Amino acid sequence: MSQNIARRYAQALFANANAQKNVAAVDADAALLLQTLVESRPLNLLFASPVVNREKKEAVLQKLLVNKVSSDFQNFVMMLVQKGRESMIKEVCEAYQTLRNDQEGILVAEVRVAFSLQEDELGALKQELEKRTGKQIRLRVKTDESLIGGVIVRIGDTVYDGSVKTKLNALRERLLKGSFLSN
Repeated sequence: MSQNIARRYAQALFANANAQKNVAAVDADAALLLQTLVESRPLNLLFASPVVNREKKEAVLQKLLVNKVSSDFQNFVMMLVQKGRESMIKEVCEAYQTLRNDQEGILVAEVRVAFSLQEDELGALKQELEKRTGKQIRLRVKTDESLIGGVIVRIGDTVYDGSVKTKLNALRERLLKGSFLSN
């Protein structure tokens, strides 16, 4: 249910941005706020807390957004708080990005790597994924040292697992079953 509500707010945000002819600015504003919320657990807890009053939440948002986002976007976020939807700000920004990605034919690839990749490696990965999917790809890269090496890519429901950890686990299973020696 909350996803439906977030999607409706995202559609309204897009419709307003389109009418005001500032879609690019709102795209950047929503991405900035989403990134801030993803990186700040305390900020998420503040907006989810029923104990913190709306005036405090508005003041925090005002400080957070002033001179960093367009006034239209800032007004939109403040409206969410005034309507008691502050706990959904992150969901609305995510729904907005999904809406825009769908409109532009962009797929988001969640990439987990054991260590940071160089720009040319990221470019090659992006190019290969675009070739496989036939669509434009936007990478979201996270470091996960438990992978040991390699990469895991998730695009929607499809997972490409090229991690060393998975390959070692598969080899271990084959050795335990004795099938390695019979091949």
